[in-house]
Amino acid sequence: MSRRDRNGVVRPGAGHPRLVTTNDGYAVAGTAAANGLPTTYPLATDTTVLGGAIGQDVHLAGLPAAYGAIVRHRGDEYVYVQLDPSHVVQLNGTTVTTAALHHGDRLTLGQHELVFQRDEFADHGRFDGGRQGGEFSGDRLDRY
Repeated sequence: MSRRDRNGVVRPGAGHPRLVTTNDGYAVAGTAAANGLPTTYPLATDTTVLGGAIGQDVHLAGLPAAYGAIVRHRGDEYVYVQLDPSHVVQLNGTTVTTAALHHGDRLTLGQHELVFQRDEFADHGRFDGGRQGGEFSGDRLDRY
């Protein structure tokens, strides 16, 4: 299901947004690793909390209870938000506290690396859906 309506508009949560764990730098295929832990975490809610607490949406052993969150913003953009400022998070090798996510982005939280994946048709990378009216038209670059 592509989550597009009859007019071709992408609905919220389209493209099966998810975080995938890595092994030696490569995203792990499948739904469970040899240790029984999930390798894919669907981003099915408006806010997905990542941290070391067992009840978190994405449980990553060895991290503080609430390390960060992935928030779905208006326009169906996914944004990483740092919840624990005393720890470092890197997005594609650059330290961040808040950053928009796009297909293939790598989040490094402590010793864990997660890849943000989303089907290409939905990962438009522009607020409110792409290039209508030209590059960056109507888009405020200070949103995130």
